[in-house]
Amino acid sequence: MSNTGLDNQQWYPKANILCEKFRSCLLLTKNSIEHINSILTTYIKQSPINIEGALIYLNQHPKYFDNAIRYLTYFIDIDRLYDIALGTYNFDLVLMISEKTQKDPKEYLPELNQLRLINNYNWQKFKIDCRLKRYKKAIDNACDYFIEQLLNKQNN
Repeated sequence: MSNTGLDNQQWYPKANILCEKFRSCLLLTKNSIEHINSILTTYIKQSPINIEGALIYLNQHPKYFDNAIRYLTYFIDIDRLYDIALGTYNFDLVLMISEKTQKDPKEYLPELNQLRLINNYNWQKFKIDCRLKRYKKAIDNACDYFIEQLLNKQNN
């Protein structure tokens, strides 16, 4: 009998390579946008799942956003989709996802408004990463913020 853990370790890199190759082929076709659901599926079936890549791709094709988001919600919980969009630091993308998934504005608007009030981009990213429990990224962004602040004080 085979070791399931070993099978998964061997399978995932192969599945990821297959997803990337298939996506590359689809993107090279003349009318690649006709294959948008298949392209999105190649992001979703990667391990770990690459929802952020799918959202970045969608952000480049706003005309197809509505149907594509509806398609993604078959696979991905709406709240998770919102959090991943928030993790791209793109508030327009977060708003579009929130609207298309019919999230209650009372749930997300106060948070987005609070984040938008933060003037420094690195500190804004720090706050988002803390909210998403991405602590390594949060520390990196906090360091960038503090270095920036020190350099600004030194120059004044």
